[in-house]
Amino acid sequence: RSRRVTLPDALQIAITNSRTYQLSKEKLYLQALTLTTDRDKFSPNFANTTDATTERQSSGKHTREFKNSLTFSELLQTGAKISATLFNDVLRYYTGSGAPKASTTMSVLLTQPLLRGAGAETVAEALTQAEREVIYKVRDFTHFQNSFAVDIVGSYYRILQQKDAVRNAFTNYTNLVLSRQRAEALSFDRLPAFQADQARQDELRAKSTYIL
Repeated sequence: RSRRVTLPDALQIAITNSRTYQLSKEKLYLQALTLTTDRDKFSPNFANTTDATTERQSSGKHTREFKNSLTFSELLQTGAKISATLFNDVLRYYTGSGAPKASTTMSVLLTQPLLRGAGAETVAEALTQAEREVIYKVRDFTHFQNSFAVDIVGSYYRILQQKDAVRNAFTNYTNLVLSRQRAEALSFDRLPAFQADQARQDELRAKSTYIL
């Protein structure tokens, strides 16, 4: 079963099966992932933890304690890091009765480097460099895509030209077969024998051109 491959089909097939294209695309993705990681350092981060413990006292009472903490932290471009933690502690005594006791505390911590790693330019240097690298990779990948597409389009049209050349060679060969058959039929009484020989030679040359 034959299938007509259009130019968009040829480009899609080439992209899917080209290891070079896929590798270039993967490098761009990894560079963008690096930028995302660096940007995430300057984004608010939240963490939530919960612990539950049960103890039996000498009096026979059981205590169950639930500790829950919610932490927020963010790295600022000045190099400072701010974090806040909210603690929620629920303590319950139970021997069949008893009400829970709850306490909530909050702590805030601010750290600011004074020597190494201090300053907005120093802290944001990795992020700035990652942004530049992504721009460079996008530019390089775009250039690669254009060159890749031009090569595929050129190859596609060269194949079409070769297809036309083969079709024309085959048509010429079939025409010369008919000419040779006609010359052989007429060589008995109307044409000289050398014309039939010439027709055979033309047919053989055309066949050789078509096969090669």
